[in-house]
Amino acid sequence: ILVGAGTARTDKPRLTVRLPAGSPAAVRQPLRVLLDSRGTVVEGALLDTSLAPTLVFTSRSAPAATREIWKAAGLEVLE
Repeated sequence: ILVGAGTARTDKPRLTVRLPAGSPAAVRQPLRVLLDSRGTVVEGALLDTSLAPTLVFTSRSAPAATREIWKAAGLEVLE
């Protein structure tokens, strides 16, 4: 599931599968993909990799501190 930085900051989406009560517990979560060229998403559910894996596509203009936040949270970061 792909989301841009603006939507991620504004809506703070989880981008996970949530089934009704009584549904089978085993659910394969989708890969969440964040497009954030400037490194502006530093909080929210996308940084919680216990919910689902997250891949970030960014650019060299993203601050090193933000990249470290992403990596410490377990996100895969690609430039």
